[in-house]
Amino acid sequence: MTQPYFTDQKKLRDGDIIRPPNVLKEKAGDGGLPPELLDQAEQYLADNTIDFARTAETYFGLLDNALDMAETQALSDAESFETVLFPLSQLKAQGSMFHHPLISEITAMLINFLEVVDDLDAEAIKIVRAYKMTLAALLIRSKMGVREQEKDKVLKDALKNACIRYFEKKRSH
Repeated sequence: MTQPYFTDQKKLRDGDIIRPPNVLKEKAGDGGLPPELLDQAEQYLADNTIDFARTAETYFGLLDNALDMAETQALSDAESFETVLFPLSQLKAQGSMFHHPLISEITAMLINFLEVVDDLDAEAIKIVRAYKMTLAALLIRSKMGVREQEKDKVLKDALKNACIRYFEKKRSH
């Protein structure tokens, strides 16, 4: 699913969300769900008309706050990464579910970048902010019913190249 764009970098943190044990399922035991219930759930997801833009705006706000705190060094490095990764993980997970797979793809790329960055310096924060603006623009474009695959590819490549330039610049110093 997620392409390892920065494979030459050592992973410093894991951006995946750790799922706690499902205590209720442990008590009830295994056995699965009836196929008709699974079909019904899949149909519900396919037919959902929830406005993802409103949900995304909430996560964009959390991301902005996290980046502001990282810039002012109000949090430790570990806390900064955790605070930034939370809304991104939510956007990645929910994008496809709400019919915005490009949001999930681009956010996965950003999470991959953040997993290998040493610290949230000014340049890294700039890249995260650029990603956020891109995601917001994609949502607006989607709301207007516009989907241009060629422009999507150019956009993803430009963002990926910004991350690659970040590492090249770091290596040259």
